[in-house]
This record gives sequence, structure tokens and C-alpha cells, in this order.
Amino acid sequence: MEQWLKTLTGSMCVITILMHLLPGGKFTKYVRFYAGLLFFLMAIRPVMNLFTGEGEFERLLQLEFLKEDYYDMETSIAGMEELKNSRIAEAYQGEIYRQVRDMAVSCGVTVAELELKFSEDDEYSLEKVDILAEADGEERCFESLKNELSGLYMVEKRNIRIRKAAETR
Repeated sequence: MEQWLKTLTGSMCVITILMHLLPGGKFTKYVRFYAGLLFFLMAIRPVMNLFTGEGEFERLLQLEFLKEDYYDMETSIAGMEELKNSRIAEAYQGEIYRQVRDMAVSCGVTVAELELKFSEDDEYSLEKVDILAEADGEERCFESLKNELSGLYMVEKRNIRIRKAAETR
């Protein structure tokens, strides 16, 4: 709480100094608007943490960015049907691999190994996910990750396997 107050006070000082340094022109109202928006977001952070849990807000924000990236890629791929070749598919699969790994990390799962299986008919369609996690992951994190993977990539939950490294020995 003390850190939050220091951050809030410091940002208010920086915003005030910035407003005094700007000449009184047409950009002043834009700077005031965005500075106010930034200050508002910083001020409501503790309230958001009460509703979503500590760090949960950032994780949800990161998930939304990943979803947006995924849907942008899907749209781009649909427009490039004539350019479909192995290099594009390889780059696409590499990006999905990175996104799945980032999603696991944001859910609190440390990934030891990650294996993705794409459809043989459509090399852009994810069919199966196999994650070998470090032993420190919690079961609720695994279930949360399964739900997010299933919802985002349209993979059936029965085709998503998350296991602890200790279980394979």
C-alpha cells in the first residue's frame, strides 16, 4: 500500500511538471486527457486487485493481448490462402508455440517441455497440446490453463495433457 501511494504521488508530480513545461497550445488538452487516464488506471489498481486477486489483472490483460494476436494471425492467414507454403506454416506454428508457452507462464506453470500437434489436413489448426510442467505447479493452475487453451485455440480438453515432471519418473 505504501509503494502504491509513493507511485501515485510521484506520478502526480511528474504529470504536474509535464503540464507546466508544455506551452499552452492545442496539444495541452490531449496530454491532460492521457495523463489523467494513466493516473486513473494507477489509482484503481488496488481496487482491481481486490476483485481479481494479486497479479490476476495483469495476467488477464496479457491473455487478452495474446487472444488479440491470435485472432490477428488467423485473419492474416485467411487472406493469404494463395501464399500458403511450408515457411508460413512453420512461422505460424512457431508463434502458436510461443503463445502457448507464454500463456502457461502467465498461469504460473513452469514449462519443462511443450509439444504441439497440428492437424495433418490443415497445418494451421491445433489439435493436441502436451505440457510437461515443473513439479512446483498447482492443480488449479493446470485446470485454468486447460480452460484457456481450450477456449482460445479451440482444442478439445481431452486433447490437452498437462503433467508434472515428477509424474513421468
